[in-house]
Amino acid sequence: MCQRVGTGGDKGKKYELYLANTPGRAPIVRSRETGKWCVFSWRHIIDIARKLGIDDHGELGNVEETPEPMTEAKDERLSGKENKGKKKK
Repeated sequence: MCQRVGTGGDKGKKYELYLANTPGRAPIVRSRETGKWCVFSWRHIIDIARKLGIDDHGELGNVEETPEPMTEAKDERLSGKENKGKKKK
């Protein structure tokens, strides 16, 4: 079970954003199109932010496009039941 914290999109694709119900509350990204999901460690996110220049003075660099803004989510749970009963393409 996970807590849904938002949705987002990029290049016409839509994603759901969750936090795992574990002590570290690992971030999870789930594709609305495929139902596939990825779990990220906070270490990976910090490493990405550093590569983008978060510790440098001035503007944040290396971001080519700004994705669609995230929207807040109600407290929903990722149970794996979202795709049950849906026909596969």
